[in-house]
Amino acid sequence: MNKIRTLLNHKKALLAGTAVAVSVAAPSAFAVTAAETAITTAITQGEALLNLVAPGVITIAAIMLGVGLVVSWLRR
Repeated sequence: MNKIRTLLNHKKALLAGTAVAVSVAAPSAFAVTAAETAITTAITQGEALLNLVAPGVITIAAIMLGVGLVVSWLRR
């Protein structure tokens, strides 16, 4: 009879430990999801900014090259 009580007590302790482990793991899993969401959002915004800036930089470089060529031709 003592073996059965001991077994039941261990089983209750195991269930309690499992419940604690699940309750501790659940918020950290949510935090990982929130962090992944924040990182994904930041990457998306960075790509959008890059798509806006890159053509502008290329355009300015092309204009400066054109102006430089015209000035050098006029000096000849």
